[in-house]
Amino acid sequence: MQRETDPARTYLRNRILNASPMELVIILYEGGITALRKAKEYAAATDRSRMCEQVIRAQDMVRELRNALDMTRGEIAEGLYRLYTFMVQRLIKANLEKDVKYIDEVLTMLKDLKNTWLQGVSNLEEKPKVTVPENYVDIVN
Repeated sequence: MQRETDPARTYLRNRILNASPMELVIILYEGGITALRKAKEYAAATDRSRMCEQVIRAQDMVRELRNALDMTRGEIAEGLYRLYTFMVQRLIKANLEKDVKYIDEVLTMLKDLKNTWLQGVSNLEEKPKVTVPENYVDIVN
């Protein structure tokens, strides 16, 4: 466990606290992707306990994405809400059945959503600065 005075942890905390809403979405997508990649590594090493921890971490990030939706935005928000709910259900199933196929399924969806989000952001005049550490999940552990 890393100490509260760890510079990487402090950096990440400050990064999140100072991020724009657009950046926070990207950070959550990246965090979920990283957690699921780690879950797959732990599954391959037959470390089911750590696999489950990372799947739960990804669930938390997807839930946060779902909770942040502005449901007054109509069909897109409703569709994302249903998709995020489906993703959480698949991750629960991954943990219950200890099956990587559900992790792969959600990992693909998160990557696609992140890429779509980045394309949408790139069309904006004012672009957010995005520098998510590659080892995002490691930093917050």
